[in-house]
Amino acid sequence: MTYGDIAACVGHPGAGRIVGMIAHNDSDQLPWQRVVNHSGGLASGFEDGRAGQAAALEAEGVPCRDGRVIDFAARRWTPEMVTGRSS
Repeated sequence: MTYGDIAACVGHPGAGRIVGMIAHNDSDQLPWQRVVNHSGGLASGFEDGRAGQAAALEAEGVPCRDGRVIDFAARRWTPEMVTGRSS
């Protein structure tokens, strides 16, 4: 998912930067490694930077290269994938 996807899911489309700030300052109890920017770019604010996020994603079977998720459009999860309808 993207930061914007999460913001839209909770009723605040356009608040992706706020979600990013929460992710940057939140505990490690949530899977923030799975959240990327709108184009699949990794977060420089992630623990150990983009390399740390890439390592965490690759450990889950998500390949990354040059600070991005490879084939992000095909890998992107959205709530519509579960419900079959848009939010």
